[in-house]
Amino acid sequence: MTTLFLTGGGLPGWIWDQVRAQLKEGSEVIQFPDGNGTLAEHAQLVIDAMPPGDEKVNLVAHSVSAAVAAEVAARVPERLDGVLLIASLLPQSGKSLVDVLPLVGPKLVAPQLVKNGLKLSEKRLRAMGPGVASVVLDKLVRETGSFSGKVLAEPIGAPLWPARRGYVMTTQDTAIPVGFQTRIAKRLDATVYTLATGHLPMLTRARELARIIEQFTS
Repeated sequence: MTTLFLTGGGLPGWIWDQVRAQLKEGSEVIQFPDGNGTLAEHAQLVIDAMPPGDEKVNLVAHSVSAAVAAEVAARVPERLDGVLLIASLLPQSGKSLVDVLPLVGPKLVAPQLVKNGLKLSEKRLRAMGPGVASVVLDKLVRETGSFSGKVLAEPIGAPLWPARRGYVMTTQDTAIPVGFQTRIAKRLDATVYTLATGHLPMLTRARELARIIEQFTS
């Protein structure tokens, strides 16, 4: 069964390479357009990457890309075998990521964020990756783009989640506080997995994360 990886926050798709190399089943990374596109267009990219026919897939969504996973679950729930969120933000139905994004701060900055998209600063990126080799962090800083402001601003619909739902909680996360993660996992009624690391477990705990994904998808 194919696993589709959804990359959030403008992060490059190669961040999943170490994890994917340890998985037995086939996988593909969905790279979203740099700084543009609607929620529907992002969801369609995921749907287009699904195998032909009615074969089901597993979605693994990181950070703000959970909103895209929710849109996919609203559009083609019959194609999903399981959804695993990693250090993710997930608004309630009818709410948007801007409503819950801890990076936004005062609402006065929200219009600018929606216009320009979410672009992580070098300082924030480096803070997310304690334990990551400096050469990898340097590459991450160079190649990280922005996440569409339209996707951030659009309210999510009413996803029909599959029976298998998981959440990987990152307990040392400086981007998405543990309290946020706990509430989302509870609302999703997800099986919770815990990693004592920051917001980029695919770079800091690749082997452990791969084991969690294997356990979840098997």
